[in-house]
Amino acid sequence: MNSSGDPVRGRLRLIEDGAHSGVFNMSADELLFQRQIDCRSADALIRFYRFSEPTTTVGYGAWRLARRLCGGLARNQVSSDVPVIRRATGGGIVRHETDFIYSLVVPIAARPALASVQESYFLIHRAFQQALKSLGLESELYDEPHTSQLSPNFNGQSSKRSEEGSPNFNGQSSKRSEEGSPNFNGQSSKRSEEGSPYCFDTPVRYDVMLCGEKIAGAGQRRSRGYLLQQGSIAWRSLTERVPMLSESAFTMRFALSLADALGFEITMGTYCTEV
Repeated sequence: MNSSGDPVRGRLRLIEDGAHSGVFNMSADELLFQRQIDCRSADALIRFYRFSEPTTTVGYGAWRLARRLCGGLARNQVSSDVPVIRRATGGGIVRHETDFIYSLVVPIAARPALASVQESYFLIHRAFQQALKSLGLESELYDEPHTSQLSPNFNGQSSKRSEEGSPNFNGQSSKRSEEGSPNFNGQSSKRSEEGSPYCFDTPVRYDVMLCGEKIAGAGQRRSRGYLLQQGSIAWRSLTERVPMLSESAFTMRFALSLADALGFEITMGTYCTEV
């Protein structure tokens, strides 16, 4: 049983990977996601990694928007030699330099909350909050209702909505193809003039906030009963508040908190270069 007295449902495999190219990292996440689906695994896995060079990733639903903004990207966000790579998950544009990344693959049947876009985003980021709390850091989830509880669905709608559209980095459905590709503000590309398509420019519901600053956001994808969440952590901001914090110490705290929320046991995995 976990600390809540619930029976353990499976294992959470923890993979502490190194720094790799953008192509490797995105391919590794997709491969691990597909492997879990193909073998119908009852277990989950979480992989932590970095990018070996400055890289820009773009959510699958925002690729056209990114191409339209290509000139702006070159002038304002990236130089001509920075790779721009499409992610498997939803959301907008993320510039990776000093951030710390994780990818979580979990069977949706492990917890009823995982069937809902907003509930799953809440559950995972609540576990992130608990990891921060264990370090003495009090954080909050952006725009969290004061009376919120983990109920069948946060938005009061059927979880069938999660099958109609994959969530982006704001934990909302990305079914907006008729309005335009979604960006990280949960708005369509038609409104890109009103909101930035860059992830950390504007916090959205259930993003993790620390001292008024967005410190973690994520994007999701669902397929055949499994959830992939790719998350970015503002590591420099975190270590400014906990200077001696190591990546290994944080990954273990987050993984333990997440395993407890899911009712899983922790097991150490191999590095992606070995699988």
